[in-house]
Amino acid sequence: MKYEKETEQGFLLLESLVTLGMIASISLMLYPMIARWMILRQEAKDEVELNRIFYETSIDWKSTQSMERKHKGYTIESKENKLSVEKGNQKIEVYLNGYEFEK
Repeated sequence: MKYEKETEQGFLLLESLVTLGMIASISLMLYPMIARWMILRQEAKDEVELNRIFYETSIDWKSTQSMERKHKGYTIESKENKLSVEKGNQKIEVYLNGYEFEK
């Protein structure tokens, strides 16, 4: 009877080690994927914010006026027929080649 009990304990230890190994290997496989998802999420948030600032600036943009200002880390620049918004290595620019107003 004592022999069976020791065998059970050895089996439980082996089962625990196998389970721990499986959990560790799954965690090691998922960690790079989760880290990449977090980086992609942050890049998407930055891009949406850049587009939002550009949209808000373009609503009040007067193409004949020149200006350069900073807003929450963004550099907004307007020169003759050009509007650009920049933050870090991301930049959005629009050039007007010509425009016409109709009544």
